Amino acid sequence: MIDPLILMNEFGTDALRFTILVGSTPGNDTNVGPKKVEANRNFANKIWNVGRFVINAINSLQSGVDIDKHHQTDADKWILAELQELTRNVDRLFKTFQYGEAGKQIYEFFWSNFADFYVEYAKNQ
Repeated sequence: MIDPLILMNEFGTDALRFTILVGSTPGNDTNVGPKKVEANRNFANKIWNVGRFVINAINSLQSGVDIDKHHQTDADKWILAELQELTRNVDRLFKTFQYGEAGKQIYEFFWSNFADFYVEYAKNQ
């Protein structure tokens, strides 16, 4: 058995919480280990870094710039469509108490679609 306090001290409380959430399946025991918690700590770091990038990008916009649908790139439209689909799926999963699957879908969207593709694309614009 692993002491959760040791995992929290090594990887952070948020990483442990997300690991428990994503690793949980209704009616089954949750298998939590250091490698899973470490991976979710890396996810929390990715969220932090992307958040900093987004805030810096917003701050660097000149005041008075109007961002609307007429100025969206194909990548903007794609990520918004993906986000709308994710929102529908997560809402449906929450209504049926499938929090683990909802967390997995959020993780996949954020890491693969948003951070690895969209943000990298935005850096080159």
